[in-house]
Amino acid sequence: MSSLRFLWIILPYACVFLGLIILHSAWGALIGFHIGLLPVLIPNWRVISRSVFLPVPWQVLWPVSISGLIAGPGLWLLWICFGVPSEYQLKVAALGLVGASWPVFIAYFTLVNPWLEEAFWRCILTSPSRYPALIDFLFAGYHLIILSMFVGLSWMVFAFAVLSIASWLWRRVSHYTDSLLPAVFAHMLADLSILCTLYRFAV
Repeated sequence: MSSLRFLWIILPYACVFLGLIILHSAWGALIGFHIGLLPVLIPNWRVISRSVFLPVPWQVLWPVSISGLIAGPGLWLLWICFGVPSEYQLKVAALGLVGASWPVFIAYFTLVNPWLEEAFWRCILTSPSRYPALIDFLFAGYHLIILSMFVGLSWMVFAFAVLSIASWLWRRVSHYTDSLLPAVFAHMLADLSILCTLYRFAV
């Protein structure tokens, strides 16, 4: 692995850690992450644009996209059955997610984040492997920084497995179709459904 590729890989970890753990700001983590991606994405815009705008048959696009919707209801069901993490509302509010900031955060996260993340993980840092690859686990891993603020080890292991599988699936679909659209739309619906669930339990 080249030193440049290594720096790219640790970038999401550094940005999320700085925003959440150091600055205690959900917006700081998200905007910092997106700004940090720009030096990687802009020079590779031609490669990314070819992947993003390729048409995909609806028979592939809609089932992959809709699969993202199960994330939110799944989280809601788990929390109903096993309980919301202790002091969840206080911890979320401490990150700046209160009142009217929630709808704006959900809209930005849903409409912007999936495009940037998929371009980064499934286009720039992708792997040709048919099997779960290191990049899938690295995608899942940086989400654990966020989860560590709310849940215990057993939940983190479960979430890591689910995110690794999602990363592998989205990577394989992107490779099969030569397009990022299915993964982007699935990511959008996953983010939307998860954030709406988080908002529901935060208010």
